[in-house]
Amino acid sequence: MIDNDMKTQLKEHFKGIENAISLVVKTSEHEKQQELIDMLDDVASCSEKINVVKDDEIAAVPGFSIKKNGEDTGISFSGVPGGHEFSSFVLAVLNSAGLGKMPEESVKQRIEALKGDINLDTYVTLNCPNCPDVVQALNLFAALNPFISHNMIDGALDVEGAKARGVEAVPTVFSGNEVMQVGKTGLTQLLGILEKKFSS
Repeated sequence: MIDNDMKTQLKEHFKGIENAISLVVKTSEHEKQQELIDMLDDVASCSEKINVVKDDEIAAVPGFSIKKNGEDTGISFSGVPGGHEFSSFVLAVLNSAGLGKMPEESVKQRIEALKGDINLDTYVTLNCPNCPDVVQALNLFAALNPFISHNMIDGALDVEGAKARGVEAVPTVFSGNEVMQVGKTGLTQLLGILEKKFSS
């Protein structure tokens, strides 16, 4: 699924990983399940520190979460993160390992200061050019703050969920059933939105 040129790039990106990173795949009968497993296996083959683990949790939509040294990172994906979201997936692995580009220290401290049970979902489509910025920012928040979890949801696969929550555009960020933000948004803007809702 991933060509040799991309695998060469991934091997270079993943060189610095020192922690054990697990891609924990939910069980699903969806037609895209094998496509997801093939993608994860290809990515895991690029580093001896990354492995794919099958989980008994059953899901209507193919999905997986990321663990570091056996502990949840708070980052998960519902769907097959290809297209524009493949870079979000790669960055999520790097962020989980403590690598990748980090925000300046003052912004990082604000992210780490957020408190509360902060569970976020972002509905995307894989051809949306604005979605990765939101997904990558919120994944980074989850990697830096144990109170935050974030799940990217491919609205094209979770049609029923998107309909039930009234998703009309992407990206749409939810906290529970409350819409937090719709459309193109930067990291600092997202941080400001969370600071208004959650104590810090």
